[in-house]
Amino acid sequence: MKNLSYIGLVALLMAIMAASVSVAQDPEASVFIDGFGDIPLLDEFQEVPDSRMIFDTPSGTIANIRLSSTLGARAAIEAYSAALEALGWQPHAINEGGCERLTISYTRDDMVLTIATSDLESGSRAFLLLQPGNEQSP
Repeated sequence: MKNLSYIGLVALLMAIMAASVSVAQDPEASVFIDGFGDIPLLDEFQEVPDSRMIFDTPSGTIANIRLSSTLGARAAIEAYSAALEALGWQPHAINEGGCERLTISYTRDDMVLTIATSDLESGSRAFLLLQPGNEQSP
């Protein structure tokens, strides 16, 4: 009887491992930016090489990164807005510096995420800054 329980446990573990492998290989699965918790790297964006910086401070982690996209600045903000709001982030402040430059801040728990976008000739550049809520962005 003990052997039967052991075989059942092994079969269950193998099924769980197989399921997790299939989820990891799913192209629709979200990819999150390293060091940014559950902030996704959307399909339309690529990380600018060597742009990510992460600092641990007594009040929490501060992280920033630059991304490039084929989307314009407004479409980039709209894409991130939909994704972030689905993850529980709430829009906090919006600053429109013209149609080619937009900044929006989101809050959740004790964190603030600021996204600044600007149009380029072919697409846009986005700067993401994640910081504790008690810190103020410059």
